[in-house]
Amino acid sequence: MEEAALSLRAAGPGEGLFNHLVAMAHLAAEMGRPDLAALNLRAASGVARDAGVADAEALRAMEESASAALAVPFESFRDEMEVLQEQVRRMLRLAARRRVLEGSLHPDLRFEYEVTGQEFDRFVRPAAGGPDVELFSLERDVLAGRIAIEARAAATGGEKMTLLSVARRLALSPIERDLLVAALMPALDEGFLRAYMRVWGDYVKREPDVGFLCRLVALNAEEERLARVALEDDSRLALLRLLTTHEPDGGRSGSPVRRAVSVAAWLVRLALGHDRPARHALEVGETSRRIARLAAKVHDATGRCTAFLERQGAEGLLVISGDDREDLLAVVLAAAGGRPLFAVNVCAAAEDLPVEAVREAAGEVIGLGGVLVLDATRGTEGHEATLAKAAQALVEAHCRAVLLTSEDPERLPAMDAPVEVARVGTPVPKDQVAAWEAMLGAGDKAGRSQVLGEVAARYPLGLAAIARAAAIATRGGGDASMEDLLDAARSQMAVRSIRLSHRVPLVFTWEDLVLPDEVLVALNEVVTYYRYREHVFDTWGFGRKLPYGRALSALFHGPSGTGKTMAASVLASEFRVPLFQVNLASIVSKYVGETEKNLSIVFDDAARSRAMLLFDEADSLFARRTSGGSALDRYSNLEVNFLLQRMEAFNGLVVLTTNQESAIDSAFKRRIKFKVHFPAPDAAHREKMWRSMLRGVGDVSRDVNYAALAARFDIAGGVIKNAVIRAAFQAAEEGVPIAMRHLARAAVRE
Repeated sequence: MEEAALSLRAAGPGEGLFNHLVAMAHLAAEMGRPDLAALNLRAASGVARDAGVADAEALRAMEESASAALAVPFESFRDEMEVLQEQVRRMLRLAARRRVLEGSLHPDLRFEYEVTGQEFDRFVRPAAGGPDVELFSLERDVLAGRIAIEARAAATGGEKMTLLSVARRLALSPIERDLLVAALMPALDEGFLRAYMRVWGDYVKREPDVGFLCRLVALNAEEERLARVALEDDSRLALLRLLTTHEPDGGRSGSPVRRAVSVAAWLVRLALGHDRPARHALEVGETSRRIARLAAKVHDATGRCTAFLERQGAEGLLVISGDDREDLLAVVLAAAGGRPLFAVNVCAAAEDLPVEAVREAAGEVIGLGGVLVLDATRGTEGHEATLAKAAQALVEAHCRAVLLTSEDPERLPAMDAPVEVARVGTPVPKDQVAAWEAMLGAGDKAGRSQVLGEVAARYPLGLAAIARAAAIATRGGGDASMEDLLDAARSQMAVRSIRLSHRVPLVFTWEDLVLPDEVLVALNEVVTYYRYREHVFDTWGFGRKLPYGRALSALFHGPSGTGKTMAASVLASEFRVPLFQVNLASIVSKYVGETEKNLSIVFDDAARSRAMLLFDEADSLFARRTSGGSALDRYSNLEVNFLLQRMEAFNGLVVLTTNQESAIDSAFKRRIKFKVHFPAPDAAHREKMWRSMLRGVGDVSRDVNYAALAARFDIAGGVIKNAVIRAAFQAAEEGVPIAMRHLARAAVRE
């Protein structure tokens, strides 16, 4: 029948060829080869259309019957792989037959490194070879195999994670799909590699090259041209790193068709039936899913992310900024709707590695169906070029992604991809309490709601930090106490080193403060404001009347050594927050704009660390504005105005100390919530200070008269501290307890 078909085909389309094709279709159907039946009927349909020799309706019914017989879903990935392997075997048989006819493959020879004289003669003077029955049959089998694969893949659907479903999601053409399958087979089975070696005639070469694969999958010159185009560097297969070409063994072949072709590792894992084939798949635990469920209710960014991921169109970048990477991931996980996440760290050391990883991950995301996450939470400084290249790779791959960053999105480099921005901040107190309840689980919820409100007021945390803190607080089992919850919450405060400042150790307590009652009352008012500001502003609604300027700010003024810095330290201990003293010498710069830049750094770092800022001797920075017309006056006023704006926007804790309150700008005074005057101590308070400094330290002689010291020396607390330290060293040198004479002598020297 093949010989008759060749003769009829040579005679041209007509009724005889049509009848023969239909007869072959019937015979193929009877032999249980619906693929060959469908192929012959397609050819018959073309002949009928060109020659007008058939009833179109009857032919269409036969084609539908053959297609229905082919539409058998793949039962498993193994079933699919067996069909694909058989198709590649058909291609190999066809390629081998072609080489035999060309004279370049000799079945009796084991190695064929050289070009034979017959092969050269055929190449330089190609003979007009007649039709070959075996070649025709092999071509027909390859075509029939294509039809069967497409029919079965369409019947299987896209729910199963198989190689053909991946090819469909990637929108690969039949030629691209065949190239992918053909390049994959040697990585799965050494038998295919040995068969490839036999056909290309070289047992040293271990990978298929461009020319071999193109000839293997193509049935004619046009298909071979399409295959070559599909393997170019700007093709979809290459841009998504599904197939990559490289010089064999690191050498230089000098010819594009000799470049070796490698298949993506994740496709090999997929073909082997691996449950998690993707290299860039992100593992998501149950805790992360619980945080994501809360994020869907709490963060507006979740809705923005959902809309971005569901939007029609391909490329684009959604930048989600926030302080905690896990909170940002929770938002993406909530918006993904069950789709897997794939992640790439785009701030790795080598510039080209993240871009390559982005291309690979884009192929995984599109092929397996998921969401691509670019992680830049470790900082983008020094990686601006990498980010720009990664964005360009996304555009070329027609893939969208979500970029996570801990920086202000406005500071990111310009990128070619369309960019949208969303911010993940700290939830409001009631949402924090709800998150604590969800993470703590069963327990005395009625009894701990007030406690959790106190915890949220003192330590405003994100959802992920609350989850970590709840796990710490409940490690011992049972209900956690308030102290357990406070300690656990404090452990999650991400205290970063605040630039241009130094951290003050918190060693003082309320007992160390020796101050008049009116000063202690004022300090307790500061504590009350800190504890209940969220309740007053948010629960009672006063926040609507005071939308900005909610910072807890205090001005401590009075003579030197009266306990202003110590009081700031005691407040930080009470609030259980770190205290950083700003280095004013590093802040103030003679260059225009540098002072404002430095202040921005300090306030931004403090906001992220929930730290308390201490501006000691603040009159040097917060000085009264002038009305002079000189350039120096104008720049100085700009700095003061900038400070005013940052104080208005800052929502943290700031303490300013000065011994020249009159030098502070009046605008600052209006914006400061608490002004506390630290007077010089009287004799009674000086006596308490002497006692306090000597309580519980060293060996003190009984002859010390605290009242006499207080009456004789009219000095401030800071001077008393220095005098006691000086006296202690004198007594240590003499090897005796600290006596009255040591203290009196030290006070005189001070």
